[in-house]
Amino acid sequence: MRDRVYPRGFVLSQGNKQPSPDFIAGPIFDNFFIDGLNTVDFASKGELAVVILGTCVSTEADNALGSRSSAPQSPAQHMLDALLASERQFFDVIDQYCGRHVIFYGRKDRPRIITDATGMRTVFYATEGGVVASHARLVEETLGGEMKMIHLPSRYGFPGNHTPYVRTRLLTPNTLYDFAQAKVIRFWPRGPIQELTPQLAADAVLERSTIALQRIAAGKRVSLSITAGMDSRTMLGLALHSGIPFDGYTYDRGEKTTIDCEVARELARIAGITHTLVHMQTSVPEELKNILSRTTYSNHHHKVIAPMQRHFADRDVLTVTANLLEIGRFFYKDRVYAEKLPEIPESMTDLALTATNWSAQKIDGMRGSENKHLIPECFADFIRDTDFNAARGILDSRDQFYWEHRMSAWHGTILLERDFYADCFIPFNSRSIFEALLGVPEVDRRNSTVFKMLIERCAPQLLTGIPINPAQWPPRQPAPKRPARFLPWLETQAGEVKRGLSTKVLASIPQPFRRSLRMLKKLI
Repeated sequence: MRDRVYPRGFVLSQGNKQPSPDFIAGPIFDNFFIDGLNTVDFASKGELAVVILGTCVSTEADNALGSRSSAPQSPAQHMLDALLASERQFFDVIDQYCGRHVIFYGRKDRPRIITDATGMRTVFYATEGGVVASHARLVEETLGGEMKMIHLPSRYGFPGNHTPYVRTRLLTPNTLYDFAQAKVIRFWPRGPIQELTPQLAADAVLERSTIALQRIAAGKRVSLSITAGMDSRTMLGLALHSGIPFDGYTYDRGEKTTIDCEVARELARIAGITHTLVHMQTSVPEELKNILSRTTYSNHHHKVIAPMQRHFADRDVLTVTANLLEIGRFFYKDRVYAEKLPEIPESMTDLALTATNWSAQKIDGMRGSENKHLIPECFADFIRDTDFNAARGILDSRDQFYWEHRMSAWHGTILLERDFYADCFIPFNSRSIFEALLGVPEVDRRNSTVFKMLIERCAPQLLTGIPINPAQWPPRQPAPKRPARFLPWLETQAGEVKRGLSTKVLASIPQPFRRSLRMLKKLI
């Protein structure tokens, strides 16, 4: 199959310009074009309409507005009914949805645009107005004229709401774009975040994510990304608890992912699911490289795209990951960030650079380092455009920055690469779930209490003998001090030796026992 330049893309503009042969006219709105791979849901009444592109499912047991119904409404109809009541009620409803999508809503001649809870479905807009699109370069191509670019040192997202394209910016989470006014408007948070015990938060996450998984999996192949991390372990437990059929995969990117691959293989064995290691290529095919240079300005896993295309064979598959759970844990809050409250451009810049672990010397040698003085200006625009500090007194600015900047400017752009081999779904991508996780006491967030509760409740076997992100694999086991317990331990070590791990195992065994183990090795 020929690779599209803008898979699952869209563009809305003031001029009637169809961007590519792969795009078709979208519903409801004028000068609206969408890629044929998009899932589309829409509803309208009178002058008001709602159009949803992408995966979008409710996390509630019943999505009928204000009543029980034997025939649940489509997401678009549910949202439209809320919008007909008020925009505030519309916001309350979309907070309960998850998936990777963009929503166009409002009057047919004055649409507003909202992305999903974390910007998994990227939305870019022209700074001066007139164009909204799924990809930054698509905005530029629709505008026409000279494409001016500026490069800046960046690792976890381009600074602020900027992109390398001077005329194009990113719509970040919890804000909407008013197309007629060419204006970004904040719509969340709309009130205080309720404080919850870890138990209540775990209850809410379990119920909502299970509902979402069961709804999205109907009639689709689901493939789960498995690593050695906490979020992945939580996702695997929830997938098992939900009862949906799924398989697993792990990127093999060489030495740096060796432990991830080994732990993932063991977790899959314990879970009883099929698991595949997808090996990274040493280079990207030239044709794909040329296409990717237009699709996205980030490069996270370009060398994995072609192998993943071969692995999945077609695009009718949904990959499930768990990255977004980081929002509910304790990132940007360790001691190194204690004095870096990202509420002014300078401190926001400081925090962003600290998160990269880059020294000033390393930045000076990077592409775009001559423009590093512009980074605070980019964050100043971000603070102003998104009304970032309207959330003070409600949400810690470090939590907000991690959510609204890193998870959209970095994670959202990564998913543009994934569109070349599958669509992506994260059942936690809902403001209702993030509010529950952010309402937990800080000490429990630091200790990942909710996540451990979820794993224990859903699949406790996933924690037995398999540490989270172990420094080595297999994990080192200290020799027992009591002689009665030594023989079972020795049998375990012998099994490891038999699997060809004698060098590592011997290093962990007390000297007096090594001779016995060597003798045992000769016998097996």
